[in-house]
Amino acid sequence: MDRIYDDPADIDRQLLDRVIAEYFEGQPVRVSVDVEGQRLTEDGLYLLGCRAGPSVEVENLLHEMAHLAEREKEKLLEFSPYNWGYSYGQYWEVAGRSGHEARTDQSVRREGRIWAYQLNLIRYFGTPKTARELVGSAVYMEAFYIYKNRVLRGFEQFDYKEKENKALDIFAEEVEQLADTEFTLDAFNTNWHERMELLRNETKSK
Repeated sequence: MDRIYDDPADIDRQLLDRVIAEYFEGQPVRVSVDVEGQRLTEDGLYLLGCRAGPSVEVENLLHEMAHLAEREKEKLLEFSPYNWGYSYGQYWEVAGRSGHEARTDQSVRREGRIWAYQLNLIRYFGTPKTARELVGSAVYMEAFYIYKNRVLRGFEQFDYKEKENKALDIFAEEVEQLADTEFTLDAFNTNWHERMELLRNETKSK
């Protein structure tokens, strides 16, 4: 019977060791193979994981690294225990029920910047995913319908699935353009090391 969840022991250890050696050795940020997303260690350092849902891959770690490099410096210093301190949209409360709802596609556009950095890391480390594969999970973001409605003017004749695929194609092209212009590997490295120095100084002062 096939496993639903990846075994952390099966991760590409050679690739992971290379990423750790180039970006984490001597830095105030830690890696945990079986952690999902971003957490904090017991002593308050950022902990980045290799798990995303059922998958355990180095590419998931590259995604969290991209989040760290893109996150505003003042927000990083808040040391949120999860989700990089992002909000979940505008809060609402009606008849005793409450929740959060996206009002703009800001979260989707931010994820596009993250994927642009991740795409450059993928290219650098030689892993095989394309921009189109990266953006595929955008359909699960609450705000994607707002993004889709914004970019698909003129495609009203398409059915639901065609619209979704067209929006993802457009999004992938935007991510590739960002990766080749503003969110390059050089930009990632600059932002990463600036944030490492910032976090190192902050942890020294505690």
